[in-house]
Amino acid sequence: MFERLWKKSTDITKLELYSENSPWQNDAVLLHVSNGLGDLRMAYGMAKNNTCKSFMLLKDIPLVKWHSQDENNCPTCEKLISAGYGLEKVDEEVSSVIRSYMNQPYETIDSSIDKLWPVLRLLTSGYYVLADLPLYPSDGNGQFFWNQTNQPAFNKGSCWIYYKQMLAEGTPTFLLPSQLPERYDEATINQYREKYRLGEPLRGLAYYMGDYLCVLMDGHHKAVAATLEGREFRCLTILPVNTISCPMDEENFKMSIGGVWIDSKSLPPKTSKEFKNKFAQDKKLKTDEVEKYLAMEAKCWDQFKWPKELLNLGKCYPDAFTMACIEFAGDLSDERIIRLLRNEEADSEDKLEFVLKALIGLKDIRITELAMKIAKNEGLRNLWTEAFEYLATIQSEEIEDFFIDFLVNDEKLRPKLTKIADEYLVKKRGV
Repeated sequence: MFERLWKKSTDITKLELYSENSPWQNDAVLLHVSNGLGDLRMAYGMAKNNTCKSFMLLKDIPLVKWHSQDENNCPTCEKLISAGYGLEKVDEEVSSVIRSYMNQPYETIDSSIDKLWPVLRLLTSGYYVLADLPLYPSDGNGQFFWNQTNQPAFNKGSCWIYYKQMLAEGTPTFLLPSQLPERYDEATINQYREKYRLGEPLRGLAYYMGDYLCVLMDGHHKAVAATLEGREFRCLTILPVNTISCPMDEENFKMSIGGVWIDSKSLPPKTSKEFKNKFAQDKKLKTDEVEKYLAMEAKCWDQFKWPKELLNLGKCYPDAFTMACIEFAGDLSDERIIRLLRNEEADSEDKLEFVLKALIGLKDIRITELAMKIAKNEGLRNLWTEAFEYLATIQSEEIEDFFIDFLVNDEKLRPKLTKIADEYLVKKRGV
């Protein structure tokens, strides 16, 4: 079958094997693909209305559509995401190859290279990292990952996040679907739930598109099962080179793969020079190609009715802004939080804000105690509104007493806080 599908001789060379202490914090391997078929790739171009569009393509089928609002494709501007045409629209032989190899038991990242060879040769020639990563079955907006539509919608995970002079460029975190919702099958999910209970090492297959977003190539039912079972969902994730930095006066360059920079000095000179000269040449689309991909829509994305219990699954995970705050906050240990509350670090208040937002997004059990300490600290009044808003979502006698005490001593100088406390007590007492 492979001889019928692929005529070229593709070489996949393993350059370096990384342990779980790798820059990606998980097992990973750096690969070079030579004579790749170029069937699995990200591509971009200008639409007729002069806006930039990007597509995750497999065999000329758009799996995800990515819309910028103008021609500049600003890295810190939130993009719009819409559903693709569906993995099922790719010829059956290719999609069956992907499924068959991902149904084999996972052993190690090294052994996965040979098993995934028919998939890896679909890539464009160049450098990649194959990493065994935990990914969230959520879309970056806190929504169930599989619930996409043909209507473009803003996605927080589609850009770098800039907040209070801090910048998070994003790493592989969230998932977007490639399989049509009509393929959803409850029985299959139950089978995978049982496999998770038995401790089987299940994996999905994903491709990192950029910023915080990956497309799930295989494993949609595994992802749902993992969430329902409260388990980590891991994917063999293909990380392409997103960008390169090459000074005009130097032969060497650096390339960014999954948020990690790799120096070409560590690469074979011949392949690195060829890669540098050809980088991104195959990504540019003509306007008529862009319009063709935009017109390819599967109606079931808009018509499918998801079970209500699945629609809430995305809330089990943080959103992209929370992930940025986790990065900005750094150490989230109890000892660090105490130091910040004591103002023992430079810019303690700003750092404490990041910690507060991170713990809220993570649903950390320590957040109520921290929010109460902030709300009672006169030196942290700039953080009171967020602390009050969070406390108002928790029903407890301690928080009720806190709001009563606040209103008794309230001088009405902060009407927003007064309103939060008033509404909490009204709701609590059912008035």
